[in-house]
Amino acid sequence: MRSDHGGHGPMDADGAWLEMTLEDLGVSGGLTLAPVGSRVGVLVLVLGVLGVALATWSGSARGGGAEPVDRARDRRPIDVLFVEERTRWEFRYAKNALLRDGGTRLQVFLLDGSSGAQEHSRGAPGLGALPAPTELGRYRVIVLGDVTPSAIERAGVSPVAFASALAEFVARGGGLAVLAGESMPVLWRGSPLVEVLPVADVGDFAAPAGAAGLHLDMTAAGARHPVLRLGESGACDPEPWRRLTISRALTAVARPGAEILLRSATVPERLALVAGAWGRGHVLLVGTDDLWRVRSSSPELHARFYRSLVAWLAK
Repeated sequence: MRSDHGGHGPMDADGAWLEMTLEDLGVSGGLTLAPVGSRVGVLVLVLGVLGVALATWSGSARGGGAEPVDRARDRRPIDVLFVEERTRWEFRYAKNALLRDGGTRLQVFLLDGSSGAQEHSRGAPGLGALPAPTELGRYRVIVLGDVTPSAIERAGVSPVAFASALAEFVARGGGLAVLAGESMPVLWRGSPLVEVLPVADVGDFAAPAGAAGLHLDMTAAGARHPVLRLGESGACDPEPWRRLTISRALTAVARPGAEILLRSATVPERLALVAGAWGRGHVLLVGTDDLWRVRSSSPELHARFYRSLVAWLAK
């Protein structure tokens, strides 16, 4: 049997799905398919032998756009590593949203150490050091903030090894969110980390000269994307995002196959949210550190956004 659909089936040491027979599993009994959850247009099945769940598949029962993220498919907490160099508003609100989320098992590592003990979810140990490159595989999602290579080096980890490990993490199926800033990803140009991002030709991270602010525009791809379908029924409401004014955003060009979800309405090369894939994993680039300002018009929207971001990256 084989799962090529991103399910949590048996894998070999290289991260490839194993082909197995019932005899390989030491089972001579029957095979059953049992529904374990559903929603409009989607059926979720568990392949089980003698009542033991072995792998999970999900598929759309009919054509259509992207489906909203449904955590009912997998009840396990999502192990998340959040690395940031210093506290900034985007980090504070995103981190707090994930700490309050019962479906996320979060470990935070703040590189400047200004907050004392590193924060973490209940049930997850606090980190005493930045995880080594060989340890990143224990997470399903990594959120990387405005981190400089020099800060990674001061934490006792080679920036080259760290960037390479992140690229391998995504290639093997991990989810990566990169929160842009003055240093990220500009100071990582030429590294394997930049190669996995859904953008190329990375420019500055600043406010355009003479601009009082940047108003956002949600693209058609953004309105369809699961990360932004945050309504109770899985609908997407673009208005809170369109009312949002941000001070700065990253200048970049989306790579072929990537989807621009949010961008400046007046300076379209300023990208606020871009989604893409690399190998077996997904990558989201948050191109501004001002999304937290949407809380002024929709207090819970920012928290729901980050929870949805993690859920989609963990798929």
